[in-house]
Amino acid sequence: MKKSPLKSPELERVGATVLEQAAEAIAIIDRELRIQWVNKAFELITGYDEGEVVGQPLRILRADMHPEAFYDDILQTLQSRGRWSGEVWRRRRSGEAFPAMLTVTTVYDDSGDIEYFVDFFNDVTFIHGDRERLESLVNHDALTGLPNRRLLWDRLETAIQRAERRERQFAVVFIDLDDFKQINDSLGHRGGDRVLQSFASVVQERLRSVDTLARVGGDEFVVILENLQAPCDLEWVSQLAQERCVDVEVPEPVTVHASIGCAIYPGDGRDADSLYRAADAAMYEEKK
Repeated sequence: MKKSPLKSPELERVGATVLEQAAEAIAIIDRELRIQWVNKAFELITGYDEGEVVGQPLRILRADMHPEAFYDDILQTLQSRGRWSGEVWRRRRSGEAFPAMLTVTTVYDDSGDIEYFVDFFNDVTFIHGDRERLESLVNHDALTGLPNRRLLWDRLETAIQRAERRERQFAVVFIDLDDFKQINDSLGHRGGDRVLQSFASVVQERLRSVDTLARVGGDEFVVILENLQAPCDLEWVSQLAQERCVDVEVPEPVTVHASIGCAIYPGDGRDADSLYRAADAAMYEEKK
């Protein structure tokens, strides 16, 4: 293999320039986990000047969003494998927490003992925000902002686990708007969309913070009512079933009729699919 023509002093000079001018934040940390050197990108990303952090413990960058065991695992990985890479939360000088993509490598001395750790990290706030927005799009209905069928299923399975552990009941309520095609025909699709949004808001106002309202189809909604302790927890469901209508503003008053079916865990089912089908069947029986 052809060797580099650069001699050791030249390599050191070039390497120092690369470290200093890199767009990625770089910090050299000693075995006692104290910062010994940082580059310009480190100063720009964290807001700390070199003089403020050199000699300071690395924990000055901690955002208190990870348990101590998280950092212990990183250190153990570095000691056993010499390298760790992943996403962490760090803290700027201003106190603001930010997500960083971090890679740490271990530098050994001539005896094979750990001498330094080198941190390389980038601020990935924008990427992190894009990922959160993507997850929101995947799990929520675009029109109403409510959980969609995918997120509903996840929460339904979680509710089953909670109810089984606490020996509690909960309800799955299926709501279907009657003759919604006529609403679309009379108000147009935009008007129909406003009716759905307004109806969702009206129902949401009747729920507790522990409950979930989801839109699972065009004019179909499902409610998970957790931790049922008394008949009054289902009172609004019975009232809505008796009224079978809700007045919404879009902006003119419109009366929306609904058919409602309810299933109770564990009597009507012990798994998500059974409860969902039981509530759906009860709703269609009511619609008949």
